[in-house]
Amino acid sequence: MSKPITDFINNELKPRLFDYIPAIFPNMEFKRKGNKWMSELHIDGSEGTGHKADRAVIKEGYTSVWDTTRQYSKDIISLFMEKNGIDIVEAVNRLCDIVCIDKPTYTPEALEAYRKAEERRTLLEQSADRQQAALFQAEGKEVLDYLHRRGWTDEEIKAAGLGYISVEEAKIIGAQYGVGDNYNLSLPIYSGNTLHGFKFRINTDNKNKDLPKKYNILQGTNTQKVLFNLTGAQQQDGNIIVVESELDTLHAKVKGLEGIVATGGGGLTEELLRVATGRGIKRITLLFDNDKKGKEFTESSIYLAFKFNITPFIAKLPEEYKDIDEYLAEHTIDELRAELKSGRYGGMYLYDEVLNNFVKESGGTLHDEGEHRLREQVIDIANSTPNEVDRV
Repeated sequence: MSKPITDFINNELKPRLFDYIPAIFPNMEFKRKGNKWMSELHIDGSEGTGHKADRAVIKEGYTSVWDTTRQYSKDIISLFMEKNGIDIVEAVNRLCDIVCIDKPTYTPEALEAYRKAEERRTLLEQSADRQQAALFQAEGKEVLDYLHRRGWTDEEIKAAGLGYISVEEAKIIGAQYGVGDNYNLSLPIYSGNTLHGFKFRINTDNKNKDLPKKYNILQGTNTQKVLFNLTGAQQQDGNIIVVESELDTLHAKVKGLEGIVATGGGGLTEELLRVATGRGIKRITLLFDNDKKGKEFTESSIYLAFKFNITPFIAKLPEEYKDIDEYLAEHTIDELRAELKSGRYGGMYLYDEVLNNFVKESGGTLHDEGEHRLREQVIDIANSTPNEVDRV
């Protein structure tokens, strides 16, 4: 059965391109430095007149080549088409050969959908660059100060791609009412190496108490299909750390924590786990927010993990911290790693919760009705656990 060309390119092809840049553009002499590829040539292949060593740059997590001196970008696949004088079908076929994956099936409708998706992606990536620059200008000072108070350094903010969005920029990308006015902190939403859109956040200094929610998502941004920050490296390892917020994920990631992903708010869903298992995930560590909803998300996510034959572990921050972002304002990433390593197996977490609730309700005194209910709950947990050893 054929796959939609846009989904194939975004979810299967583009996430693999970064590691093959020298093979994709052999004449541009790209050299890798840290998390980016750099060339002394401009995007069009011409030499510069100055001494800048990174005229063309491809950053990990991005799907475009950025010309640092001429200040414009071009999508990797579009540039590959241009340099080889080929159309999108031939480009995808050749790139599939380079990165060693099977080619997709094409239809006219699928190609038109891809063209529209690429126009939107280019618009968003150009906006992301402007938003990131604006954060370090006078207009972004309030948001930048907020991030500094939360323990973010300038280097971490830049590495995470955070930005400031104004009313004018919001209009350019078609953001809904309130973005750029009450919602100024911008978080890029990626899946693999593809920018799907943005989440916009109120910073704590905002005085408007009537706003119904903390975050506002750019229209057309699908945050439910794939876990935020799910990468190929995690797929190979088979182990991920799952939190609620993209901001928590980015903060931990730029401080050096590998394998952390976000649900985008809420617990795990069957859709998210179906994609995760399809990409080789076998074990998860849940670290949801320290509040009532976080506890509910934890319990439902454990049962879903069991259903998909994923081994769940549950970590917990000290009670005084609501989430990772707050915790990292006062603790090191190594201390966070220690909290994660102390996580309990999901089945034991459920058993403890059942026993704690029983003690609260009965005072620890057994009676027929309470004992029967307790027995049923324990049996239900055991039956839900896919690993026979864990049932004992």
